[in-house]
Amino acid sequence: MSSGYAYLYDERLNDRKYDREVSRLEAEISRRGLNGRIGRFALFRHARDIMVELMRADPQTLVIVGDDQTLMTAMSALGETTLTIGYIPLLGDGPIARTLAIPKGLASVDVLMARYNSAIDLGCVGDRLFISELIVEGAGIAIEVDGQYKIEPPLGGSICIRNMGTESEYRDGKLDLFIFSPQESGRFPWSRKPMQQKTHLYFEEAQLRRSLSGICRVDGFPIEGENLKISVKTQALKIITGRRGRIALAGSEHF
Repeated sequence: MSSGYAYLYDERLNDRKYDREVSRLEAEISRRGLNGRIGRFALFRHARDIMVELMRADPQTLVIVGDDQTLMTAMSALGETTLTIGYIPLLGDGPIARTLAIPKGLASVDVLMARYNSAIDLGCVGDRLFISELIVEGAGIAIEVDGQYKIEPPLGGSICIRNMGTESEYRDGKLDLFIFSPQESGRFPWSRKPMQQKTHLYFEEAQLRRSLSGICRVDGFPIEGENLKISVKTQALKIITGRRGRIALAGSEHF
């Protein structure tokens, strides 16, 4: 029998300094009738194992409690799902939380209760889904876009493939491709900010190839591979947003 909700806590919330905040949160969840089984990420346990154990309660809504990094960790472990995802940024209101108009702390329970559900795109690299972005750095990088053309960043440059973030729209059925040049200092000694040129394109499918080893991170996690297929999964994630976030998802707001 489904319990309706399940909660996945960031392991940092095990620290005693968060005891008061966690107790207040759980009291508010209970008061609203949103109780459910609780699971916790742990240092010496694989995230996927924790997720499988939590899913035994057969919830309809999985609520991630922590911060943006917790949400991205959960998504990497969960994979494709028909669950609705809720988010309580108890540890901090990062870019994803702000984009979805979910306030930090207890106020996010109001968002959970209101249940403004939206479906957003996800990126996919190999068999791994990502909500934010894929960063590729190092020499010997090339990306073939939609089977039509190939781009190589300049020496010392990098590639960013973004689903959710600055200058990207995550309900358009496409991923944003940014090709960055190496950062350079300003022409004048009083110019402190580095200058960096970029090319901004869009695609549905791409093939990333690299001839030399280098850094490749998806949602902040390192991945390996010399030949990676990248694609977009349209409206693949059902997520509860704030009212303003619902408007943003229609394309009027970015972070």
